[in-house]
Amino acid sequence: EEAAKEHSDPGAVAAPSAHSSQFALTVHVTGARGLTAADFGGTSDPYAVLSVLVDGEEVARKQTATIDGTLAPQWQEALAFEGVASRAVLRVEVFDFDYIGSDDPLGELSLTMEEIAERVGAAGRSPFWYRLQGAESGEGEVCLSFETAGASLAVVEAGIVDAVEGQEEQQQEQQQEQEEEQEEEGDRGGTVVSAVSTA
Repeated sequence: EEAAKEHSDPGAVAAPSAHSSQFALTVHVTGARGLTAADFGGTSDPYAVLSVLVDGEEVARKQTATIDGTLAPQWQEALAFEGVASRAVLRVEVFDFDYIGSDDPLGELSLTMEEIAERVGAAGRSPFWYRLQGAESGEGEVCLSFETAGASLAVVEAGIVDAVEGQEEQQQEQQQEQEEEQEEEGDRGGTVVSAVSTA
């Protein structure tokens, strides 16, 4: 049976620039699979570290519990970040916990807020498997999904076209054009009827 060891939650979100829109981001860290075996027994004791970086500087950091003796941990954790800048980058790192010495890296990945916003817009909260990168990543993947609040501002600043709003505007324009055409047809029909009545 897998035993979980809780880690402390160091760091709080530093206030990003006032010129940048901010929003709340919740990352659902479902689990991982295919991780590299870092221990002699052919397993690892994996945990994930999530960091928010702005201009290369870490402004927030959270991590999951450690799951002992597995290459396919199931964390099922939701890690929330407040005041995330639209230009920020989310870095996800997976490590093997060691009681002695430094923890072994098992791979990492980075996602811009633009990429996350596009993912949320396309698939909502549906989880997605991301391939880990790095020399020790092997075939490792991590499963993530995202929730955002106030993300529309971030989407606009990141230069992403809001497809939903664009479609709504286009539909409204088409509906208005159809109404105008119907009114014009009605006017022409009325003119013809008047002409026939006069004759």
